[in-house]
Amino acid sequence: MIQLLLVGVVLAFVAWLVVGGTTFRLVFRDGRLLSCRGTIRPALRAEFEDIAERAGLSGRVSLSRGHELRFSMSISEADRQRFRNVFFSAPRGTL
Repeated sequence: MIQLLLVGVVLAFVAWLVVGGTTFRLVFRDGRLLSCRGTIRPALRAEFEDIAERAGLSGRVSLSRGHELRFSMSISEADRQRFRNVFFSAPRGTL
């Protein structure tokens, strides 16, 4: 019984690390937003959509709880920098 409880606790912790570690996650295909999960300020979301549309991006952008932007491998370094510039120019507390 204790082993089953321990396995459940471990699985819950792993799920929290994988899913609960992000503030928002945006998925783009051919420059269009397909999915938006989590909490993101509407103005920031619009800016991110504009970047993706102009570049015709397909990929994922997410924000970890430690305020680290993460990108899928398909997003170029130049486009990643565009996202970072917009994100870090936003006033803190409005994310």
